[in-house]
Amino acid sequence: MNEARRFNCLRAGRRFGKSTLGRHLLIHEALKGAPASAAWIAPRYKTLANQWREITDILRPVTAFKSEEEKHIRLVNGGEIDFWSADAGIPGEGRRYSLIVFDEAAAIGTDLERLWTRSLRPTLSDMRGRAFFLSTSKAANAYFNVLFQYGQGEREDWMSWQCGTAQNPFIKPEEIAAARRDLPLAAFASEYMGDAVAFSGTVFANLERAIIDRPLSSIYERAPVEAWRMDAPQFVIGVDWAGAGRKASGDFTCFVVLATDGTICVIDRFKADFSMQVTRLKALCMRYKPAVTLVEQNSIGANQMALCRSRGVSVQGFTMTNATKAALVELMALKLEEGWIKIPDIENRAALLSELQAFEAVPLQNGLTRYSAPPGSHDDATIATMLAVRAANRGRVGYQPGRLI
Repeated sequence: MNEARRFNCLRAGRRFGKSTLGRHLLIHEALKGAPASAAWIAPRYKTLANQWREITDILRPVTAFKSEEEKHIRLVNGGEIDFWSADAGIPGEGRRYSLIVFDEAAAIGTDLERLWTRSLRPTLSDMRGRAFFLSTSKAANAYFNVLFQYGQGEREDWMSWQCGTAQNPFIKPEEIAAARRDLPLAAFASEYMGDAVAFSGTVFANLERAIIDRPLSSIYERAPVEAWRMDAPQFVIGVDWAGAGRKASGDFTCFVVLATDGTICVIDRFKADFSMQVTRLKALCMRYKPAVTLVEQNSIGANQMALCRSRGVSVQGFTMTNATKAALVELMALKLEEGWIKIPDIENRAALLSELQAFEAVPLQNGLTRYSAPPGSHDDATIATMLAVRAANRGRVGYQPGRLI
């Protein structure tokens, strides 16, 4: 845990050992002695009771006081541990903690945000305490995905990791191989790899059909010496720009390289100033030689397009309005439904899947629908992917001569 920061989020496959990690963190904190005080937060009483029994058994030799009713332990050195169930009122009221461990945080559901922001975050202020959110992949919890993204470079005091079951040395590789054969790809990605995958109830359904549970094939890694081959894939790039400066410090720029057979080859997601954004896009274009690079031209996009062209990068603009965005969403949903879009095991896949799962359709008073990420979340990878899908499907569904939408 050398990489850990004050607030931490772990999304793991089944049997990775996250609860064991949580118990270790909790016990180690209590053994520091007074004024150390730790709390274990579980989604339900049943899961709470299991951890209560294990931890009290381990700490029995050094326990000075134990309350079964209140689920509280005080050690001989003064260190304390509380156990709270998320379905039993407001945990932590009147308490102060040096460490909070959330077990199966995503399973807490829609109450997770309320518990953290309204109840438990203030309990860490006295001792500048730490928190760990541990969970298997329950992508239906959009707020858990928001916390996970905090640790992917959005906030300096947050860190997050995605870990697969295979990283548990006590799980035999042949067992994981057997599960890979037995389970659908999306189920394996969710349960064994820790990917955030939704099976239903989102704007973009059938995400499980898009997952390719293997690394990207070498034929999709465009090399100049292979550009002449008749069977070499063709590519397009979708671009979602981010602002620069302090006001836009939470935004990401994202470039998505898509082969014209629907395979996503690159998800380049980063933070940089305007000039560096164009530099990185130019390098990507030199590598893949895209047939079309489609960029959002609203707001800062117009200036970025001009900068691209001044540096020899050929780009085409897309004006994002509520209507044109709806058209992008409909095309993306159609291509997912058809199984055309394929997402192999590449860098930033988890971020894209999280965004796609959380993407919302919000009805407006005028009868229209607004498509966007939930408050506090991001849709940069989603927008870049939709633009790439649009560029790859010119002349097909919804195409109008002379236009890209």
